Amino acid sequence: MACPRRLRNASPVAPPAYLSCHKVPRVPEDPKTQRCIRNRLPSGKLYRWEFEKREREVNVDVPGALTLDHIGLMVEAAADGLGIAYVPERSAKPYLDDGRLVTVLEDWCPRPSLQCAMLWSRPDDT
Repeated sequence: MACPRRLRNASPVAPPAYLSCHKVPRVPEDPKTQRCIRNRLPSGKLYRWEFEKREREVNVDVPGALTLDHIGLMVEAAADGLGIAYVPERSAKPYLDDGRLVTVLEDWCPRPSLQCAMLWSRPDDT
């Protein structure tokens, strides 16, 4: 069973100091003019940031001088002020909780209302 794409609950994050010096992204195309931290997938491809709002899906190929293949390093790089990173919120949670990072484009990263589950069936014991 495939999980809906948005269930990964990811969003762009940046440190408040970075946002005080740069335009705060309001629409998915805005990061194209920002310093972004890119994610290289195991296949070697670069991850395109995914956004959704009112059933409109947008994939953005952001620029970036820094490309990493480890989510934890991406979170740390963003917290260190190197740019905006698109990461699972659970990975950024400690930084979000203590204010070192904030989410941007939240209205383009809706919280999932579905849960991905696989239901197993077994024959009746009767």
